[in-house]
Amino acid sequence: MTFKRSKGMFDISTGLGDIRFDQCEGTFNVSGVQADIDASRIVIEDESKFLTNGGDIKVVPAKTPRHNITIATGTGRGLLDYNGNTIVGSFKFSAEKGKGRIVSPYRFERQTTYKDDLKIIRNQNDEGKKVDYLLKEQVIGNSLPEILIKTIRGSAVLSK
Repeated sequence: MTFKRSKGMFDISTGLGDIRFDQCEGTFNVSGVQADIDASRIVIEDESKFLTNGGDIKVVPAKTPRHNITIATGTGRGLLDYNGNTIVGSFKFSAEKGKGRIVSPYRFERQTTYKDDLKIIRNQNDEGKKVDYLLKEQVIGNSLPEILIKTIRGSAVLSK
């Protein structure tokens, strides 16, 4: 599915198949099971979410976002690439400890570990298991917008 130079509220969900946005403006609530999500040169006009279980997510804003953004992937790469725009906001990164990666060009102010349900269930013995997740936080310039980039066993990445 590809959207070019479109405006509006994008409320899209797919099982298989990639979702692409190029030069779109609006509110994005996008999810896929086994899908890559590529949102290039977009203008985010309200709180937006990009979610996939087994694919990669790449979000490249056309200008500095003023609204909250969530990027979440199970095993893929979740990338927010500011592409030279000013980086401002409260950033939280989450990944399964020892399984996922968190990457940022900035220093983290806080790092904590918390227990939560195992998200990737491979067999019956995995049901109800708790595992450690790593949470890293940083504020750059201002506490708004709130940006959450999370993964389970992939990569959560912020790029300048």
